[in-house]
Amino acid sequence: MKPKILLYTLYVAAAVAVSLYVRFPGEPLRDYVTHRAEQMLPGLTLAVADVRPALPAAIRFQGIEAGYRGLPVLQLDQVRMAPEWGSMLRLEAAAVFKTTIGGGSLRGVVHRSENMSLENLVSRIEFNEIQLAELRILDELFGRRITGLFSGKISRLSESSAKGLEIQVQLTNAAIELKLPALQRDSVSVKQLQAEAALVDGTRLQIKRCEFRGPEFDGELVGSIELKSDFASSVIDLQASAKPHTVFMAELKKIVPPQLLSGKGRGGTFSLQLSGTIDKPRYSFR
Repeated sequence: MKPKILLYTLYVAAAVAVSLYVRFPGEPLRDYVTHRAEQMLPGLTLAVADVRPALPAAIRFQGIEAGYRGLPVLQLDQVRMAPEWGSMLRLEAAAVFKTTIGGGSLRGVVHRSENMSLENLVSRIEFNEIQLAELRILDELFGRRITGLFSGKISRLSESSAKGLEIQVQLTNAAIELKLPALQRDSVSVKQLQAEAALVDGTRLQIKRCEFRGPEFDGELVGSIELKSDFASSVIDLQASAKPHTVFMAELKKIVPPQLLSGKGRGGTFSLQLSGTIDKPRYSFR
């Protein structure tokens, strides 16, 4: 290619790129995205400061603030969204989004769907080493401070007959604030937690497996949570088994009736039933 033709080609390409950037319909796209998101999740408020094109073939949403029923949920500097090239071969409309949150990373694939349910919209989401202490919404939802590194993935249920999402999570070096003055400690720690769950029909969280290990106790948890629009009112039905370690066991003896402690199972393991709601849980030994 002759130098003049090459320079002319580069000039035209640059002019087209500048024109697309200047004329990019950022405001209409911003309004459309926020409206659709708020439709999908009633109670959500979403604000986006700016929408701009990015190379190659991507869109960058900047200055994102989200809230839920008047509570601040998260703030993101930017989310980058680009076509999923594999979906183009399958003639599907899908996009990959990437962002950073809580000091970690979040990456996912979303599909265009007339049905606004989450399980139809989301194909998969992967998150890695998110600092829970930086997610302000957790304090509001649970009424307790929670810290730790959070990783995992969310994907569509593999069963074709079921509508929902599969969830796998790992939690490391976590601490959960306690509101039990009689226990004489501010929090309990979990060094490692692994769980598998499913969100069915957008309303029921089925915990299939949850194993945790920590300096105070080890244990397992299964059961379900019926999710309500007011999260604190969500109904819990969980069965747990826990094996307190020596120091924590000594603390329990000061507040738990002796007849309950004497009923522990093999290896010093307790079985508990958790019921009630998120904000007003009830505990009973089995």
